[in-house]
Amino acid sequence: MNKILAGLDVYGNIDLNTYQLKEVVIDNLISDPTGLEGRIYYNTLTYRLRLYTNGAWQNIGTATNIDTTYDLAGIGSVNGTAGVSLTGSDATTDSVLIVGSGSIDVTRSGNTLTLTGSAVGSGTVTSVATAGNVSGLTLTGGVITTTGTITLGGTLTLTSGQIIAGLAFTPYNETNPDGYTTNIGTVTSVSTINSTFISGTGGPITTSGSLTYDLSATGTADATTFLRGDNTWVNIVGGVSSVNGQVGIVVLDTDDITEGSTNLYYSNTLVSANSNVVLNTAKVGVQPDIIGVTELKAPFKTIIDIGNVSGAVVIDWSLAIKYKMNLTANITLSFTNITAYEEIKIQGLQITSNNSGYTVTFPTGVNILDIVNTPLDFNLSTTKNFMSIRNLDSALPLFQIANYVV
Repeated sequence: MNKILAGLDVYGNIDLNTYQLKEVVIDNLISDPTGLEGRIYYNTLTYRLRLYTNGAWQNIGTATNIDTTYDLAGIGSVNGTAGVSLTGSDATTDSVLIVGSGSIDVTRSGNTLTLTGSAVGSGTVTSVATAGNVSGLTLTGGVITTTGTITLGGTLTLTSGQIIAGLAFTPYNETNPDGYTTNIGTVTSVSTINSTFISGTGGPITTSGSLTYDLSATGTADATTFLRGDNTWVNIVGGVSSVNGQVGIVVLDTDDITEGSTNLYYSNTLVSANSNVVLNTAKVGVQPDIIGVTELKAPFKTIIDIGNVSGAVVIDWSLAIKYKMNLTANITLSFTNITAYEEIKIQGLQITSNNSGYTVTFPTGVNILDIVNTPLDFNLSTTKNFMSIRNLDSALPLFQIANYVV
């Protein structure tokens, strides 16, 4: 009698008493369920029958398409320990070591194995034989297959032609009494080459002789002439032999020079003898380049009106002696290029505004308490604040400040 059981929950073991469990479909899942030793299921994604054993899920099966997968990891770091570790999906772990030999060494860094060194082949010569003879010489003792001695004997006999061929020159003999001298070689020609100021004579020399070189300039060389660039000895035209009776290195003073209409010079005597100078009625034209008068430069004479300002305002001390500005909002002042003017320059600021609520923030080193008795006044647009600022110390920095309100 056949019966159909649907939705049967069993809370105990089922003993089939060695009977077969036929036409059974194992639990189909897409991922590993909660593990329990001995539990099995069929993974519908990997098409593998899975068994939970020894604390982990493993593929089971005996078919040829049931493969074990491996995870690779490097192990060791030096020769004898370096290699890879194979951790299989069947929970097995195998190590594969690559061991060097001789001069070959193996190291590992990360997943990279490196072999260093070079292999040297070795072997054994199994047989050494003697072969061939040179006129007058003999070889004996071969064939040697283990150990032994090969002996060279006799007297080497060479013909004169063989000796000459080997030496590459004709040695001394009775037919050549000069011996080596005939084989040294001969310079066939030595010539002279002239330059702008030097000329040579005596060449070309093909056997033996002498070469002579000398200055090629025209004219006479003596104590009163000099050699010009055109290779000519010439006298100094209009040469000075003495100055006021003095020769050699002469130091001139006003006594050695007679003043003329154009070559005027200064001396105390001449100045004292000039009545206009004595009476202070002389007219003198002053030229800056002559008496060292220096014209004032921009930092000490230029006035810059930068108009309406707000926010950050930079005062460059190297550009002007005075800056004018009108506040349309709060401003923050900063000073640049102050070092060169330390203690020697007073920087002027003329500040106006029609809003008493506007403020001026000064750079580090300015003590606003210096102007507490005459604070900034922005009540009227016609009110002008004349500020004088001096840099006392660039390193700190430290500034001296004063204000005058008009």
